[in-house]
Amino acid sequence: MIIIDQPMLAKHLAEQLREFEFVKIVGQHANPYDGLKHIKSTKIDVVFLNIEMSLLNGLSVAEHLKSDDPSIHVVFVTQYHHYAVQAFEINALDYLMQPIRRNRLKNTLSRIYPQPYKEKRANNIHICCFGSLRIKFGEKNHPMNIRWRTRKTGELFAYLLLNHNKNVRKDFLVDLLWPHIGWQRGISQLYSAVYQMRKTLNELNINIEIESCDQHYILHLNNIKLDIEKWEQSIDNLSEINERTISEHMQTIYQYKGDIFRDLNYAWSVKEKDRLRETWLYHIGQVTKYLFERGKFIQIINIYHHVQDAYPTGTESYEMLMKLYAYMNNYGAVAYQYKALKKMLADEFDTEPSLETQNWYNQWRNNKAVYLESIKNNYQIHK
Repeated sequence: MIIIDQPMLAKHLAEQLREFEFVKIVGQHANPYDGLKHIKSTKIDVVFLNIEMSLLNGLSVAEHLKSDDPSIHVVFVTQYHHYAVQAFEINALDYLMQPIRRNRLKNTLSRIYPQPYKEKRANNIHICCFGSLRIKFGEKNHPMNIRWRTRKTGELFAYLLLNHNKNVRKDFLVDLLWPHIGWQRGISQLYSAVYQMRKTLNELNINIEIESCDQHYILHLNNIKLDIEKWEQSIDNLSEINERTISEHMQTIYQYKGDIFRDLNYAWSVKEKDRLRETWLYHIGQVTKYLFERGKFIQIINIYHHVQDAYPTGTESYEMLMKLYAYMNNYGAVAYQYKALKKMLADEFDTEPSLETQNWYNQWRNNKAVYLESIKNNYQIHK
């Protein structure tokens, strides 16, 4: 349905819509009250509205429509940019600027009727949070970064993603992301970021929904997979470690590619980051203990090299690799790991290895001998 009180604009839009064979115009009204009345008796998918109508503002018309039937799509047609934030705050599907271009209209229609063009990507999309925030289309493709218009838009998406299917208050988001600019500017920034987020997801043809309801936002993944949830489910479903299941246990270790949002430094993500890392490190301790008791030192070394790549600021991987390489008489690798540990601690924390580690290294360097007891102590194995 078209509800536009500018005759030339309404005529031009109708002509363009009729070029799409799957579109049927069920009504065309210059009077918004007539349009609202017609809609109550007619099943429609989308209403095209202009905003500055003389009898009733188009934003008010959209609010009436959405309150009666939230499934109706609203597309605003206007020559003014400054209504965009308000338009998308009431969940408008799109915001078309005059003059209307056919390709731009085609993009809008493809969001309502995807089948004539292409399906929304959903079944084989993975959102990757380990290491950084990226997206992967299909199992075999490499993850790619999402190019958000601003850093805050990316951070807002990350927060809603981590709290998907939960009501997140708008005032909380303003305090979290724009704490020092005042309420009015902050809420305007929030609305703008949500608009940019929806726009980017639509351009990537990703069926993630950002729902606005009262004073909250809710992010719906719509069957798109999240790597951290899939990983935790794998951990929870693992059986006891034995020869039959050890490969599955090791697979979960290698699936952890680094702390969530590691490259983004979001202060609010620290608690969840620590929780997931502790789960991972605990599991590594159980798996490597099993391997150590069976003398599979090469596999343990490979695991701790992965730990070092995924969690380079943890000391345990350096210390364990020093001891394992010492036991295998790889003197150069021991020295390399100690040097790497010293550099990491100096660069990241302005400190030195613990006295215990320094003493171990000095004793090893003096006699080039190490006993399994020094590794057993890490696993609390005493024989």
